[in-house]
Amino acid sequence: MGFMTTESRETTTDKKTRQLLHYLHFSMNGQEAAVENFAAELLRGLGYDDNDRIVFIRYAMPFLMCGDTLMAQTDVCVMVDNQILFLLQEGKTITSMMDPEPQIIAGAIAAFAKNNMK
Repeated sequence: MGFMTTESRETTTDKKTRQLLHYLHFSMNGQEAAVENFAAELLRGLGYDDNDRIVFIRYAMPFLMCGDTLMAQTDVCVMVDNQILFLLQEGKTITSMMDPEPQIIAGAIAAFAKNNMK
């Protein structure tokens, strides 16, 4: 990929590399949504979306916990035929999410449950 050998987005002539480095710039400057976009574009650039696989941002999954149906949401995932192959959760920095582990665990459980239903 061109971004591995490019020093800045201003010096590249490749549109995809420029866009990826722009997402990286925003994600390093506190734009949380840019982190997800950067991760998704990086996965696409590395070929994780070939064949029948897709890269999906903010995929919502219902799962059953203690008799209640809850919703978990991925930040980024790679899917094929409605099955989750790869799950990415960003560690949130907002006050209500000081401990990202519960969100990551819930996402993993929901993905596992969803895949098992398939």
